[in-house]
Amino acid sequence: MSSRRRRLAIVLVLTALVISAPGAGPGVGVATGSAPALPVGVGNHFIEQLEAPVLASGGSGSITFVFADPMKITLGDSVVTLSVYDFNAYPGNATQGVPGQGGVQLLNGSGDWGPSATVPIHGPIPPNGTQSISIEVQAPGNSPAGTFGIRVQAQVVANGTVYLLQSRGYFSASVWASATTGPNGSSTLNLTRLGVSGVLPETAVLVEPASIALPLYGILGASVALAAVGAYFVWRRGPGSSSASRGGPGASNAERALGKRRTREGD
Repeated sequence: MSSRRRRLAIVLVLTALVISAPGAGPGVGVATGSAPALPVGVGNHFIEQLEAPVLASGGSGSITFVFADPMKITLGDSVVTLSVYDFNAYPGNATQGVPGQGGVQLLNGSGDWGPSATVPIHGPIPPNGTQSISIEVQAPGNSPAGTFGIRVQAQVVANGTVYLLQSRGYFSASVWASATTGPNGSSTLNLTRLGVSGVLPETAVLVEPASIALPLYGILGASVALAAVGAYFVWRRGPGSSSASRGGPGASNAERALGKRRTREGD
């Protein structure tokens, strides 16, 4: 089998694993205990510098991150999936499901827009090696104001072993609490209970309220108009204008509100 066909086969297998992985569908993940656990200091460093844009309705931008190899061995072909999974409306600050219409859309590998995007990471990637990734995102014209949560999942191959890593958005509140709460309420992270090899960061796309953007545009327009009026009057008066050379009354002769002249400072 050629290297190109072998790479394609691995990507297809990983894509199938993404589809069948816990929480990869519309719901949230549950613990399965099937993925080999990695040390916490390793498993949470495959995705670095994860950033998402602030968009206006009808606008577009990019979600960017760096895929890194924090392991001491070379990585093979891997897959990263980003998906929109919840919505926090503004105003109101109430977390809810993604709206049926108007939710932000991601550009996937096939050139289609949708709520998720899968990116193949082509190996080999040496230890401490990185790849910069950019995924286009857009907010339809009818997008409501608020934040759209973006969860992240990665299938990483190393020495023939497939590691599954997911962000917080793949787990229900009860599963997450069970895996992160230790004795006497102490904090911990039990990857076996989560059923993953590591926990990744996640991000959110903010769609600005129109009520914020419009006043800013209004102020900007008014500033441009005032600048134009000022320039017009400067041009009309010119440097030799008599109105510009005529001085006003001196400060000591200024009229007071009651009609008397000021006789000293402070009157």
